[in-house]
Amino acid sequence: MITVQQFWKAWKDFWFKPESPVPIAVFRILFGLVVLQMGWFLSGDLHWYFGDKAIVSQAANNAWNGMSRLNVIEMLPQNNATLDALFVIFMIAALCLTLGFCTRASAIIVYLGLISIDARNSLIFTGADNVMRVEAFILMFSQCGKALSLDLLLSRKLKGQPLWAHAEPQNPWALRLLQVQIAFVYWAAYSAKICGNTWIDGTAVYYITHILEENKYALPYLYDHRWTCQILGYMTLFGEFCLCILIWIKELRLPIIIMGVVMHLFFDYTLIIPQFQTIMIVSLVSFIEPSTYDKLGAVIKSRFPKLAGAS
Repeated sequence: MITVQQFWKAWKDFWFKPESPVPIAVFRILFGLVVLQMGWFLSGDLHWYFGDKAIVSQAANNAWNGMSRLNVIEMLPQNNATLDALFVIFMIAALCLTLGFCTRASAIIVYLGLISIDARNSLIFTGADNVMRVEAFILMFSQCGKALSLDLLLSRKLKGQPLWAHAEPQNPWALRLLQVQIAFVYWAAYSAKICGNTWIDGTAVYYITHILEENKYALPYLYDHRWTCQILGYMTLFGEFCLCILIWIKELRLPIIIMGVVMHLFFDYTLIIPQFQTIMIVSLVSFIEPSTYDKLGAVIKSRFPKLAGAS
């Protein structure tokens, strides 16, 4: 039987016991790449979406949301030149976040950029931007620049320390908060589905895959038979349950992460939800244990000793 003291120790260790910052650093790199991808997608229609003559005015968007929100674009002159300058700053910050240069400041700018473009025109986005805004907020307070970053290399260079030494353990509370947030995303999806009749009787997948505007590639046999749709529906429920509950069991974590990645790749092949599957795959990477990266590093060093160098 677990005592109160043991529970309290386990709780404190979960949130605050120092560990390698490599997992949150890997997440930072992948997250930065997703933000850069978003910028690439928006760049061609930037003025059309957010400019002074955009398809949705700032007043209309505020009325749709029911309130005015924090929006850097609205605070500055409403013209395309200002918008272009802000977008360039946003993209430079995303690149710096990816590289780990001025990491915390870059994370703050990326967060402000993400909330501003949504506050300017929230009608063009899907669920991916909601996840990205929350994750960018958490990154601002994390130790994501303490590994795999230019900040770390420059700091070691100035102090005369070995450049490629192992990163020092850091407080992981921000990573834990990120992981809990992702688990809640899957719980919200799972709990909403089991409250609906179509997921219980197995017909939901049929309806989803026959909305032509929401589908990229059809798989006729799988999506046109009741029994195959039922299997796919129940597999989705099982996958989301594992990703919100069973992923916390350390021994099951890596197989469940792999299962989640495969599930999202399958969704991405089928459904048109821009960047949502990508950001969820990136989010699952945050659950990978530091020991897994240590094993991966050992394999790389054994296979490529010259690349590993003195480290």
